[in-house]
Amino acid sequence: MALVGAVESIIPSSSYKDVFEKGAEARLDCVELRYRSGLPVAQLKELSSSYLPISSLMMGVLWELNLASPDQAVRSKGVEAIKEGMKIAELLGFRDILVVPGVGKPDVPYRKLVEKSAESIGGIVKMAEDAGVFLCIENVGNGLFYSPAEFSSFVARFNSGNVKAYFDFANAYYCGLYPEWFIDELGSLIKVVHVKNWDPEKKAFVRLAEKGIDFANIFRKLLAVGYKGPFILEIGGDRERVVEYARENVDFVRERLKVSGY
Repeated sequence: MALVGAVESIIPSSSYKDVFEKGAEARLDCVELRYRSGLPVAQLKELSSSYLPISSLMMGVLWELNLASPDQAVRSKGVEAIKEGMKIAELLGFRDILVVPGVGKPDVPYRKLVEKSAESIGGIVKMAEDAGVFLCIENVGNGLFYSPAEFSSFVARFNSGNVKAYFDFANAYYCGLYPEWFIDELGSLIKVVHVKNWDPEKKAFVRLAEKGIDFANIFRKLLAVGYKGPFILEIGGDRERVVEYARENVDFVRERLKVSGY
């Protein structure tokens, strides 16, 4: 059975103990952490051992520390953050690091943005290989790599088994494209999948159970290219119904995975 996890925000609490304890109550298989400076590694190691394994680390800081920036100082800070993420992965026993490959800026030529992004990521590929860590580049609304063919080519250009894709099918819709195109192009390059919902009429992200994406169809397509999981819910929580809401979303995804053949 495919693993179903979630980003830590599915349990809306500033307490990591709450996140892990209530996440386990909600029947999550794993949790994705958000990178931040000064993560309490010792506490997280204990919690992950007692309640839920950590699946991955989301490097949201890379929206600010732009790996495609023309400013080398900014790129260097982004690279250093990823290096710290690799150390955290080693200490906590997970292997997948979500990488935002860069953020497009209108005053910088597109070709230069791609060049600088590739330079930033390429400089740490060997380190990732040595550490057994996967740099999972996500398709996001960042102004870069919207074409499925370009995104796939960018991930593959590093010619490394440790550079993969973190695929978010709702982001494909958000960018005005179709996730099926990405799945066809990426195939076995997909290492992790983010799950959230998109309403094409409202043109907005919505709760999982609302009308929107045909999840079963997307899951069948992923299964056809050999993707086995995990499926990480990238959604917020409900402070009034913390465990119940999280559990309902986990069950919702598991049901559609089962229907799809997982």
